[in-house]
Amino acid sequence: MANTGGDLWEAEVPAQSCIHTISYKVKATDNQGLVGSGANYAFSVVCFSTPYYYPDTGSGSCSSADISTSGSAIPIADFFLPPSHPTNAVTTDDGTAGPFDMGGNFTLFGDDGWRYAWVSVNGGMAASKNATDTIDVNANGLFAAWGFPYGNTNGLRQPGRDTSAVVMARMPINYTAPMSLDLLLADTVGNQYGNIRYEAGPGGDTCLFVVEWDSVAAFATGTTGDPDEEKFRVVFNQCDGTIEYQYDNVGVLGDDTTSICGMQGQTLLEYYYLNQFGTPVETHPRNNWCVKLYPGTTIVTIDGWNMVSVGVSPVGGDYSKGFSYPTALGNVFRYTGSYVPTDPLSNGLGLWAKFSGVQPVGARGTLLNSLTQSVIANWNMIGTIGHPVAIASIIQTNCVVAASSYFGYSSAGYYAANLVGPNNPSPGNLLPGYGYWAKATGVSGSPSITMNAGAAVPKQSMPTDLSTLSRITIIDAAGHQQSLYIGDESFVREPLNDYEMPPSLKDLTGFDARYTSGRMLETYPSQLDEKGTYEYPIRIEAAVYPVTIQWNTVKGAGRSLVLTSPDAKLGNTVMNGSGAVRLTDANIKTVVVTLKDVQVPTRWALGQNYPNPFNPTTRFAVDVPKTAEVSVAIYDILGRKINTLMSGQQAAGSYGIEWDGRDARGMSVPTGIYFVRMTASDFNATQKIMLMK
Repeated sequence: MANTGGDLWEAEVPAQSCIHTISYKVKATDNQGLVGSGANYAFSVVCFSTPYYYPDTGSGSCSSADISTSGSAIPIADFFLPPSHPTNAVTTDDGTAGPFDMGGNFTLFGDDGWRYAWVSVNGGMAASKNATDTIDVNANGLFAAWGFPYGNTNGLRQPGRDTSAVVMARMPINYTAPMSLDLLLADTVGNQYGNIRYEAGPGGDTCLFVVEWDSVAAFATGTTGDPDEEKFRVVFNQCDGTIEYQYDNVGVLGDDTTSICGMQGQTLLEYYYLNQFGTPVETHPRNNWCVKLYPGTTIVTIDGWNMVSVGVSPVGGDYSKGFSYPTALGNVFRYTGSYVPTDPLSNGLGLWAKFSGVQPVGARGTLLNSLTQSVIANWNMIGTIGHPVAIASIIQTNCVVAASSYFGYSSAGYYAANLVGPNNPSPGNLLPGYGYWAKATGVSGSPSITMNAGAAVPKQSMPTDLSTLSRITIIDAAGHQQSLYIGDESFVREPLNDYEMPPSLKDLTGFDARYTSGRMLETYPSQLDEKGTYEYPIRIEAAVYPVTIQWNTVKGAGRSLVLTSPDAKLGNTVMNGSGAVRLTDANIKTVVVTLKDVQVPTRWALGQNYPNPFNPTTRFAVDVPKTAEVSVAIYDILGRKINTLMSGQQAAGSYGIEWDGRDARGMSVPTGIYFVRMTASDFNATQKIMLMK
């Protein structure tokens, strides 16, 4: 620490990211070597602006939504307490009322469908998707000075369900507090202090839902409250997703510096902080003031590349990458036949952006409710609007985009957005904040697609359920992966060409895997031709090895799926049930899935090599009757390991293995006698071979 004069010393605490607590204490040593230590201090670092909401604290766009003459006053009798509340709790002191239909489905923290409000006496409210999800917007019937962010939310808390002291402190999800403090609606001797009102669609504006606390008292001591003139409200706008905290009068009792103001979603990361106990001084509630919160089309990233989009009209019209995705690493890319850096961004455009680790990100502004975007023939990277859109409701003009031609991207690679499958978060829908691929055909004139929030979904046939098919997943050493599918044609309802995969990601990630047909799905006939050949090559492009091939298969048409490679190094790996093999040879760029009759070996075996003697290569068979760790290695006559030809977990099957007379460094070994040793489970076998040059 640096001395700034007299007995004052000063130092800087290193900057920390949001949702971190900084603890410190001061130690001092005098010139005699005596050490003194101060008390421990701590402070929290929170974000005023988050990926979920962007606050405008000087907004001139707020219009007073005063409902003191039009709103419905909540009767005192409608406030309730949980059955397990403490005996000293009073409904008009710490009670909750609800549910109140908000007149539409609202979006909170990027999640649609919140329809019902639960209102607390104490200047806060919560929301649920169903009227039956009763919420106590307090701490089990008592006031709690919750702060933001608050990591101990307890979901939809049923009265009487939570009784422990720890649980009593839990905050309900989607808790919104324009001005949370210990308020009083009526006392026990018959005095009522103001009203709490609500109204859906005030003044005919069906976008709005308003809750207003008007002249509610602050709680003092004994049986009465301190009358106050404070009047504030929260205004939800379901059309553009904004939320306003409006303060007409904060009174004269100092409640503006003893209240807590903000929002909490369903996780620690989902929060908005405005003020706590008057801090910071610039944002404590004050008379005739409004804070407008602009929502984000927020997603939680995967580590690495993500497909994103701008589904809002950004605050201030700022379409820069720095405003919408400030934590993206390097450039963001659009696709115009190749990947092109782009900044500023635009609505309707799908983008590739790279992020470090899992984190919430999102463009913020007023949510788009509709969007028409131009497309070109073949593949397009498209953006979404501010609400989920049913793929079947998308309007196509002068083009055709098959429902199964919409592809998203997740940690498991590309997925068909219309289909039920293990990697699809919302089958049949495009979600806000994400980008998608869409392939347009039959293009003429000025082709475009149009998305509308809440558009009617026409009747359609059920899409394919990928869980009924066999799944093959290819994973490189960096964790990039792609799932492919194969199955009986009777289980697939769409034309196979609809499953053509989007352009390769090799230029971005260094990895791509797909059938050589370009599709992510292949089928075989329900009735197989006895003389027919059914082979499905898979092309693998990977920058880092080893590559793991996993499978989870269903038996089809009386035959088994068998995995081979053109160079036969994989042998005949039978893909029954679940299993995996690992490719360590970067020269293997293609593997083949074949549907055929096979006999799974019934015992372990290491075959004799042929030819023997040999030069320059020889081959031998390895039989594996069950999935196990298998090692096949070459040793010289002195017992030194020369090379490892197979290592790791292997699936049941027969494998053909080749040795080219080289050691592990790739150097040719001299003429002589060598030994092939196979070990697996309790099996151990050795064969003598001779290299003759």
